[in-house]
Amino acid sequence: MKRRLTQQTLVSTVVYLATLVAVFFATRYFPAIDFDPDRFYHFAISRIYAASGYPATLPQAEDIGWGQAFAEKEFLFHVLSGFAWKLGGEHGVVVYSRVLFAFLMTTLGFVIARAAKSGWMVPVATFVIMLCCAQFSTRMNMIRPHVLAILVMTWQILAWRSGRWKLACVLAGAYTLAYHAFYVPLAINGIFIASLFLAGTNVSRHVAWTILSMAAAIIANPAFPQNIATGVQVLAIATQQTSSIPEYFFGGEIRLLNSVQLIKQHGYMIFLPLVLVLVLLVPRSNTTLTWNAIRGRKLRCPELFAVLGISLLFSALIFLTPRAFEIAVPAGMIALATLAGQHQRTGRWITVVFLVTFVAFHVPGSLDRIHATSVFNPTVAPASESIRRALSVIPQDGQKKVFNWSWWVSPFILYHRPDLRFIDLLDPTFLQRKSPEMSKLRVAVYEDRETDPWFVVRNVFHADYVMIPDSMAGRWATDPHFTLMKTPPPVDERYGFSVLKVAEHRIDRFVTKGRTGTAVVSRPFPEITDTEFRRQDIPIEQEWPRIEEHPGDSAPVPTLAFVDSFRTLAGMSGGLKPKDLAKLDPFKNSLCTRVSVDPAEIARITRDAGRIDYLGIGGGSWFGVWVNDEPLYQAENPFAPRLVDTLIDLRGARSVPPVRSIEAISCAKLSTNRAGLAISLWSKTDIESRCGNVFRTSHPTRWQIAGATQWECFGAPVVEKISNHP
Repeated sequence: MKRRLTQQTLVSTVVYLATLVAVFFATRYFPAIDFDPDRFYHFAISRIYAASGYPATLPQAEDIGWGQAFAEKEFLFHVLSGFAWKLGGEHGVVVYSRVLFAFLMTTLGFVIARAAKSGWMVPVATFVIMLCCAQFSTRMNMIRPHVLAILVMTWQILAWRSGRWKLACVLAGAYTLAYHAFYVPLAINGIFIASLFLAGTNVSRHVAWTILSMAAAIIANPAFPQNIATGVQVLAIATQQTSSIPEYFFGGEIRLLNSVQLIKQHGYMIFLPLVLVLVLLVPRSNTTLTWNAIRGRKLRCPELFAVLGISLLFSALIFLTPRAFEIAVPAGMIALATLAGQHQRTGRWITVVFLVTFVAFHVPGSLDRIHATSVFNPTVAPASESIRRALSVIPQDGQKKVFNWSWWVSPFILYHRPDLRFIDLLDPTFLQRKSPEMSKLRVAVYEDRETDPWFVVRNVFHADYVMIPDSMAGRWATDPHFTLMKTPPPVDERYGFSVLKVAEHRIDRFVTKGRTGTAVVSRPFPEITDTEFRRQDIPIEQEWPRIEEHPGDSAPVPTLAFVDSFRTLAGMSGGLKPKDLAKLDPFKNSLCTRVSVDPAEIARITRDAGRIDYLGIGGGSWFGVWVNDEPLYQAENPFAPRLVDTLIDLRGARSVPPVRSIEAISCAKLSTNRAGLAISLWSKTDIESRCGNVFRTSHPTRWQIAGATQWECFGAPVVEKISNHP
């Protein structure tokens, strides 16, 4: 018997080594399945660990909050990879990750081999599982921390199965320290503890050890407590609980699959535990591994049922998140190994029929995925080199910031140019969690829905450069706010990137000529950050269109802080901070308008009339006016629904003469029926010659025109009444 076991162990080992060779061979002929942009993030972090240890901050990723505190979620993996970097640099980290993969496959191979007490079915099943699940081989062949996590998890399940529960609890802590998904080892321990409890075991010590080991691991992470928040956030990502971000923004490994894709790509691991349960229920004699084992008051074989429970759980979770298959594969193999050596011929042949049936579905699905990946996805080497060449045109003169077109580009930036800052990293939801407003603006730019990309890039994200695919560069280059820089040719034209330099200040091309103003209209949307800013040339004499009333509208009255934030958002002052965006949210049912005067018009009036004496504001409810970038006038009750025009005497204003810039902002609730404004510039001569001596008032600085609200001057209808505004 011992000799027979040795022979079967040898056969299984040979099969596993052949599988290992086949996987590495496949990665050479299908390099796209090895495409892993995140590896460059791990290369960069490993380099930092090797040079200076744990980084308390990562200033390159300030927009997601890592400039204040680095949310390290894979501490143990990076400690080991940092040591590997010291030994061999980038190649050392690659070898380190490949060794983890080899350990995982070897562990599972010996588990299956030891269970193969008779027949050839188990080694063949093992071979089929590994080669027919292309995603598993792909994921385990990446330079990623989940490889270490899956290896530790496999050891954890095996420790529980063999009764070494203290070791299993320690391994649960190691998993927690190595990877963000602390809920995975917690679930595994929970299932085993529940099985032991049903078997009549006192599990108080098991529970205590689980809590202590995992709590110690969580607290031992220098990023505590951010590591907990990050783990919960990644769980939300995996379960698609981030509806405000388009699905295509995420990595393909978490996108939900339809039923055909599930069967072709993951059908094997979905149905394997169900077949094992069916085999378990086959009537047999002289065994405790049948339904009779759980018919009594106590569970007689808790380890077996715990392993089957884990396999069933994570196989079912594939329907919620495809990444669950990473756990379902080793869990299913351990469940198969646990049961395989103890069933009779009937059960064995049920499993064989299952293997043959689902191989027919699974192999084509794997081949389809490999083919699609090879054809449509960039390979990591050309993409990396192309990005490196594009980044070379950015001078190394301080912490410049790059608006990276997509989040998957940032790992390359961090690795090749650690002196540069960028927007987001690893996943788009990190930016969403830090600032939902900035996240939505970023998506709007990505989808080409933002009509003022310069403002978003410069004033919201404070970027100095934009890095986008070559196919998009032409459209952006037509905007004078962006200067296309000459970059070296890419390694592969499909993966070429262009770099554009961002203008520091707004260019006057957005300001109209003559007696017209440029209006930026904020249309109400469910979220203020979904606002679309539309530029129009509005003649001074033209009345603004009415806005549909919203009965029962309970929007709060806009405040001075809100208008100041909108003024920044409209592009007339300095950079907008995330806290300023938050001020806009309560007024999502308001509509604001900004009008500015072309400096050429100011110069014309100054030249013709000698100076500008009066400033006319018309068009409805309004808030205030800025002259030479200083607030000049603000209405005492600016948002009352009154249709009035106001004339301001500039002769006593401290900021004039000379007048260099003029702008006004009007904000109104939708219930006021009307929003908008127009600016007119007046000299004393203009008023006296065109309007007559109409300003006989004791108040020398401002007047209000009521009644018919059209200006008499410059050809407008006659003003019917002028009243003093004290």
